[in-house]
Amino acid sequence: MLLIGSPEEVAALDARIELARIRTLQANTQHAAALAAETEAKAAHEAEQKRRKDLHRRAVKASAEVEKLAAEYITEAQRLVPLLERIRERAALIEAANFALPEGADPVPPGEPRCSWNGRSDQPHSSIASRVKLPALGTDAGYIWGEVAPIHGRIIHEPH
Repeated sequence: MLLIGSPEEVAALDARIELARIRTLQANTQHAAALAAETEAKAAHEAEQKRRKDLHRRAVKASAEVEKLAAEYITEAQRLVPLLERIRERAALIEAANFALPEGADPVPPGEPRCSWNGRSDQPHSSIASRVKLPALGTDAGYIWGEVAPIHGRIIHEPH
């Protein structure tokens, strides 16, 4: 073309060659950017997978620890039942005595820190034995201590 073409045709050819060179540079630049983005995405994915694997490893360890703690809970909860029974029995005795006080006698204090609804002093004392609920473990396992009675918020104990 250089030998037989007109100057305009040679200039047009040079322009098309330059345009092709620029497009090639653009494509190479876009490709390099895509490779960098892919490398960054892979690194982010690997970091996230590492974080998830670490979390999973710690969760497996925690699960085994919770299994041991749950067994310990059952032992400790069962150990509390006789104590709660004694508190309940004595609270019932104190309540009965206070219900039928002899003339001139002062009410017998509950022997444990006062507990009433919302801390209000005008509410009757509620014994710890009537407030504690120790759930058993498992589906529909009930309670080791303290079944919820139909009376709102009141807890009773019926051994299984």
